[in-house]
Amino acid sequence: MKLKGSQLFWIVATSNIIMALGVVATPTVSLVKQDAWISLLASGAVGVAVTFLLARLAILHPDQTLVQVSQKLLGKWLGRLIVLPYFFVYIGISAVVVRAQVDFIQSILLSQTPVWVIMGILLCLTAYLTYGGITNIGRFSEIAGAMLYLLIFISIIFNLGNIRLDRLLPVYVDHGGLTILKSMAPHAPLLGGEAIILLVLTSFMTNPKQVPSRSAGAAGVSSIMVLLTVMMLIVVLGPELTIKINTPFFVLIRAIDIMDFIQNLDVLFIFISIFGIVVKLSTYSFIASYEMAQWLNIENWKRMVWIVVPIILIIALFIHGPTFMTVFLKIWSLFVVPVCVIGIPLLLWAVFIFKRMT
Repeated sequence: MKLKGSQLFWIVATSNIIMALGVVATPTVSLVKQDAWISLLASGAVGVAVTFLLARLAILHPDQTLVQVSQKLLGKWLGRLIVLPYFFVYIGISAVVVRAQVDFIQSILLSQTPVWVIMGILLCLTAYLTYGGITNIGRFSEIAGAMLYLLIFISIIFNLGNIRLDRLLPVYVDHGGLTILKSMAPHAPLLGGEAIILLVLTSFMTNPKQVPSRSAGAAGVSSIMVLLTVMMLIVVLGPELTIKINTPFFVLIRAIDIMDFIQNLDVLFIFISIFGIVVKLSTYSFIASYEMAQWLNIENWKRMVWIVVPIILIIALFIHGPTFMTVFLKIWSLFVVPVCVIGIPLLLWAVFIFKRMT
């Protein structure tokens, strides 16, 4: 299984934008209203920097995944123990994404359809793509990711006639620098945290030297697109209305109406967003399955797909309620980022430097 630089770019870019569009807009705008774009600009820069640093760390061992590197540097037992949090992250993120997407689909289109049916269909698609390996996921991401970004760009262009630039005023003075910096919390950890997939995907690259540039470029593109989208939400819907809507970007697409001819792009968005969701879910399911197989010394990693995907389904069925996303964001900021994004990679890097010096 091999992954090209362009495929890595679209996997990272699609994973970032899918999470950010659904999670970032409302919390950020609720904190700093019309100054949300300043917060997103700063947090995007942090996310790109974190992605680049993790990519640089990953290419120190270009032919080995996280499980292999940890055991090589820390020994068999400590190395196996230290990667356990990543399994919870891979599966946990997948379950949260599944639940959020299914709740969205059910509320918009399939209100009478049981949740488990929609989840089952979505995870069947995920299992099928995951079973094909990372090469197939990369090929699919090149199509799905490009379509998703094109639709977002079109939605921005077609809403230019609805904007009111005065909704961006006043700039900065209402909130100040400290409040704006605090509002970075919902976005920067999410964008930078997605880069943990590089600790595994780098080992499949045909040219590992491309990992820093392609992954950082993907993080930058997704950050810019999120920034533009949130700015459009503010100037089209206004900060007060954006805060009250669970899925403001979907409402933004619904607002498109050009000469009574170009309408109902929201249906197209749902269709394409499902593709993007499948890319993200398949990537995390593959990483979890592959790494678990190595952790358990199972030669055929594909057997783990039939364990990982049902676990995701079970967890997704139980995380119900309006507060689960708030809880997820707190766990992400207080545990995932400090431990999995910063702590463990820094430990592995320090051990690597120490062993090389001695």
